[in-house]
Amino acid sequence: MALSVRTYRCTGCGLVMDRDVNAAVNVLRRARGSPPGGTSPGRAERADERLKLAASA
Repeated sequence: MALSVRTYRCTGCGLVMDRDVNAAVNVLRRARGSPPGGTSPGRAERADERLKLAASA
């Protein structure tokens, strides 16, 4: 994906994620000692978790 693409859209599950927000969530998870992908089993659960983390930051 080119750096100019700021929003990721998954054609498989419909997930839409801002690239900068995703990067910030990954940094926050690393700082808290968690792996960037989380431990939730499904894409929707991970997306919900990322949105909650982004909102609390």
